[in-house]
Amino acid sequence: MRQELVRAEGLCRWFSGPEGRISVLQNAKFKAFPGELLAVLGESGSGKTTLLQLLGLLDRPDGGKYFFKGEDTENWSENRRAKTRNREIGFVFQQFRLLPTLTAKENVALPLVISGVPSWERNRRVRAALDQVALLHRADHLPGALSGGQMQRVALARALVTNPCLILADEPTGNLDPKSADRMMELLLAQRKSGCCVIMITHAPSLAKQADRLMYLKEGHLLPDA
Repeated sequence: MRQELVRAEGLCRWFSGPEGRISVLQNAKFKAFPGELLAVLGESGSGKTTLLQLLGLLDRPDGGKYFFKGEDTENWSENRRAKTRNREIGFVFQQFRLLPTLTAKENVALPLVISGVPSWERNRRVRAALDQVALLHRADHLPGALSGGQMQRVALARALVTNPCLILADEPTGNLDPKSADRMMELLLAQRKSGCCVIMITHAPSLAKQADRLMYLKEGHLLPDA
């Protein structure tokens, strides 16, 4: 039997509002395995981004449990959570989140700088990551000199440079033209070959159809695809 990479058991998240507690995620249960791509669909405000923040250890649930590589993360220290995010989880955001004053290669190198990887090893891995997304020739360009599709590929290279076992992508094709979106999807699908698990939020049915599994969020309730 395959060992799951992540497991959610009744995850809940709520926030306080003027009229009391507002539930954003309710009793979410699912497993994700190495080498598969999951697409999460749902209307705006249904809790998709909140779910990814919990899976990426950027936030803590108000109820339920989250297991990462078989370990219950409930009592993990902030330092343990930060190290896991840095070394084992790659993030791809819709808005790219590249630092405008750093070149493409410097943006990609940031996770390795944070984790203290030596410069010679850092340079090797950055070149390999940029080559993987076909942007090695743009390594010395600032984000402002890149197209939207190229910036998103730089963001993907930054996610890949640590060789993560989990990639979380929040609308990674949302700001891209159709050709760039198709290229981004090809790159995400390719990560499965190395055993990486990709969990992606998308509103595009054509992209979702390429996933191994679909999950739907409706008003905070996660509905696995039958």
